Amino acid sequence: MVEGLWDRLAVSLGPRVDDLVVVAEVASSMGFRSALVGGAVRDLLLQRRVLDLDVVIEGDAVAVGSRLAQSHGFTLRRHEFFGTATLRMERGAVDLASTRSERYEPLGSLPKVQAAGLTKDLARRDFTINAMALFLDESQRGELVDLHGGLDDLKKGLLRTLHPDSFLEDPTRAWRAARYGSRYGFSLAEETQRSLGDALGQGAMKTVSLQRLGAEWQRCLNEADPTSVWRVLSRLDLFAGLHPELGADSTLVPRLLAVLESTQQTGLDSKGRDRALWLALSMGLSPSAREATRDFGSTVKGWAKAWETTPPRLEKIRVRCETSERLGEWGEALRNCTDSDLILLHSGGCRSREAVTWWLKTGRFQQTAVSSVTLLSQGVTGPSLGCALERARRSCWEGGSEQVQWRAAQSALELPSSQ
Repeated sequence: MVEGLWDRLAVSLGPRVDDLVVVAEVASSMGFRSALVGGAVRDLLLQRRVLDLDVVIEGDAVAVGSRLAQSHGFTLRRHEFFGTATLRMERGAVDLASTRSERYEPLGSLPKVQAAGLTKDLARRDFTINAMALFLDESQRGELVDLHGGLDDLKKGLLRTLHPDSFLEDPTRAWRAARYGSRYGFSLAEETQRSLGDALGQGAMKTVSLQRLGAEWQRCLNEADPTSVWRVLSRLDLFAGLHPELGADSTLVPRLLAVLESTQQTGLDSKGRDRALWLALSMGLSPSAREATRDFGSTVKGWAKAWETTPPRLEKIRVRCETSERLGEWGEALRNCTDSDLILLHSGGCRSREAVTWWLKTGRFQQTAVSSVTLLSQGVTGPSLGCALERARRSCWEGGSEQVQWRAAQSALELPSSQ
């Protein structure tokens, strides 16, 4: 028994705790018991800030959400297939779910669910530290439900699955273990370490779609310290679950660290960083492996294609930057690059880093004296126009005066000599 949990929760949540009371009261009026579950209970016991509120209802959670939406004017988003709903309340969102059991048929697929009580609902969860609940009903409010030793494992700093086949049922739990281990400084319990090794040895990761692995990777990038997560992923050999070449790539983690360093040094935004970190995985793969794993990014439009096409495109740009000392060549190579391209190029070589630094500080801001408006007014159109502008830009990047820039444009077509 842990005393004062409700008071501790009230301090952590502030006014949001009243939202949980409202949910519990409406659920109780419909004859259903309710409880706070998962990460919120775990973080409460760790005396960390509670952020996400997941409430289970021993009954129809969607119906409870609908009643709350009707009576209080809240917004409800239903997920009928899983018996869940997201309730947008005045102070934030609360996720509602009907207590359920799960079956994985086949192993590694999304689960088939059926209604069950709280006991079975907690037994289906990934780790003991996430298999605890806090009753919300007035008569039991604040009572902890810990049927699997989660509190003891929290105190010992252990991640323990609830049964030996846990990683076979849902191999993405291994990625979650890496995130939790990094975030809390926890280690795998001895039997959990063995069951993970057995699952990986049986090819468990091959049963998971690349899209789901891609979603797990994005969650890793969202951690406060992603570098720690990468090291755990590497130590557990989970990158090999995406493709064996990544498991054998000893330069992968240093490459990811270089991307982070380049993001900071270039000052480019976090969107460029995340895409660059995602593509850094692809940069270490052979063309055939990239083709086989392209769906790793298919949850974002255009990313599956980029997974295949970006590495060879950036390699050509890198070689161009590394083998040329002309600023005009650098400018032509870099002018159409995205933020993620620039971060990857900056992280990949000395001359490429120098070229990207020049581009970001100087090259992209330079304006040629030769304008398309002037050329169009002189009747220059089509491919000739583009060629003239390109040569003028190169001259500008290399420090050419206005007169020199115009002469460069004239080299592409016949123009009046006096400008």
